[in-house]
Formats: sequence, C-alpha cells, structure tokens
Amino acid sequence: MKTIHFPVKATGDLHRGDRRRIVAKIEAYAKTGAGEILVVLPLAEYEALVESSDIAAHKKAMASLARGETELPTAEETMARVEAPRPLKFWRKKRGPTQSALAASAGISQNYLSELEKGGRKGDPALFKKLAKLLKVPIEALIED
Repeated sequence: MKTIHFPVKATGDLHRGDRRRIVAKIEAYAKTGAGEILVVLPLAEYEALVESSDIAAHKKAMASLARGETELPTAEETMARVEAPRPLKFWRKKRGPTQSALAASAGISQNYLSELEKGGRKGDPALFKKLAKLLKVPIEALIED
C-alpha cells in the first residue's frame, strides 16, 4: 500500500493557521492513455478527503459572510424571491432602484426592463452583465433556474 500526502495550503480556502496535510492510503493506481492517473483508495479515506473539502468550503463561506461579501436573505426575502416572476425583479426591488432609474442606468427603456422582469423579453448576456453590475449581484443571480 502506498501512502500519499496531499498538502492543503491556507490560500483563501482555509483560515491562516489551519495548514495541514491530508493523508490518503492509495491501494492501487493506473495511468490512462491520456496520461491521467487514476487511484483506488479505501472508502473511509475518500470520505475523509470529501469532508476536509467540505470543511474548507464552509470556512471560506463563513469568512465571506463575516467580511460582508456575501449576504443571506431573510425569510421574507426568500418568499419574495419565490413569488417574483423573475430574479431580475426581485433583485431590483431588494436593491431599491425604480424601473425607470435602473433602465436609465442600463441604457434601456423602462418598458424593455419591465418586459425583462415579466419574462416577456429575453435580453442579451451583455445587458444582464450590466444589470448585475448595477445591482451589485453576480450575473448568475439574475438567471432563471
């Protein structure tokens, strides 16, 4: 059995001082024709790797919340998002601008923005990128699930 050490560095994924090495006991490995190395390891080792990854992701998310870079919706906001016809309308109302103000900032008509919010028009990616920037949300937040 071969033991491999996978270093985990505190480069944003983990808090400073949380440097450690993840150890996995590889039972076997093989190389594909494309040069990719495949490994077989015990389930417990695999689960430990997944858990450590989940912990790192959790710590990163919590740090982002603490710095104010990420926001969590209230129960009322969650219901408003569910009830909104499109994410664009929810985020515009949450951020505060009127349709006229947001449309003017985006360089489109208020009627066009209204149609986007109702789903009557699609809009191009460049427009949604501009709207996301104006609303200070990632573009993914404006895309319908």
